[in-house]
Amino acid sequence: MGKKKPQVSVEPARGLVEAEVPKYSLPDDGIEAIKDRVTRLSWSDMETLTAGLLRAMGYHASVTGPGPDGGRDVEASLDALGLEHPLVVAEVKHRKGAMGAPAIRSFMAGLHGDERGLYISTGGFSKDAKVEAMRATRPIRLVDDR
Repeated sequence: MGKKKPQVSVEPARGLVEAEVPKYSLPDDGIEAIKDRVTRLSWSDMETLTAGLLRAMGYHASVTGPGPDGGRDVEASLDALGLEHPLVVAEVKHRKGAMGAPAIRSFMAGLHGDERGLYISTGGFSKDAKVEAMRATRPIRLVDDR
């Protein structure tokens, strides 16, 4: 006689009633499920998610907090004290509209020394913004869902 497999119960995500949890069947649908979930995050949750992803990549990351931050929503370093370089500075824009070249120029102007820039926009980037980032004299990475 074979062993009986244990029953696994899958509960809906926190804060959602079961009827609101979308049902996805294909691998590509899983990507869409993640996009849907990220879209529903608040701007502060998006900054926290960014810091968490950087931590998962081995960085020591922290959210700078609410208020004027000069384009420094998240700062990350390879060491816990933030003394080893490179320091990664992330700007997180959680909105529908694409970010343009002026926003990229402003962000780059706020980077100091050998800091690296990470600009995340859930609304994407204009063609001019992408060209601006490619022309940058310091390392900058644009991240969107495209």
